[in-house]
Amino acid sequence: MQELHKFKFNIPNYKIVVTSRKAFSRFKFRFKLNPLDHEDAMRLFCHSASMQDGSSYILEEDMEKIVRYCGGLPIALEVIGGSLCGQPVEVCQSKVMGWSEGHSIFDSDNEVLARLQKCLDFSADKIILKEYFMDLGSFPEDQ
Repeated sequence: MQELHKFKFNIPNYKIVVTSRKAFSRFKFRFKLNPLDHEDAMRLFCHSASMQDGSSYILEEDMEKIVRYCGGLPIALEVIGGSLCGQPVEVCQSKVMGWSEGHSIFDSDNEVLARLQKCLDFSADKIILKEYFMDLGSFPEDQ
C-alpha cells in the first residue's frame, strides 16, 4: 500500500488497479474476481496447450487433474498449458503424477517459473521470483 505513491503520474484520468487476495479498506471500489469455472478453465488450458491444432496430446484424465490443480486461476492455466504444449504424453503423465503426490506445480519445473517471469516481465534481481509467482498462483482460500 505504501508503494502506490510511486505510480502517481501527471496524466489526467488514469486509474491504478490493485489486485490482492485481501480487501483493502482504503479503496472504495472493489470487484471480487472468482476463479474460472471448470468449463472455462478447461477451455483456457486446452487453448494454452495448443490442443485444438493437434500439436499436443494430453490424456483427458490428466487434463482434468491439471485443471483442478490450477484452481481456476487463468495465469496458472496459461503457463502450465504452455509448458506442456508439444510435450510427449509421458512427460505430461510424469508431471501430473508428481503434482498428485503433493509436489507444487511451481516446485516441479523451472520452465514454469521462466514462463511466468516472461509473462510478467519482471527482472530477477528486483524481486524474489519464486515467492512472488507462488503468491500469484496460490489457490484461493478454502479450495
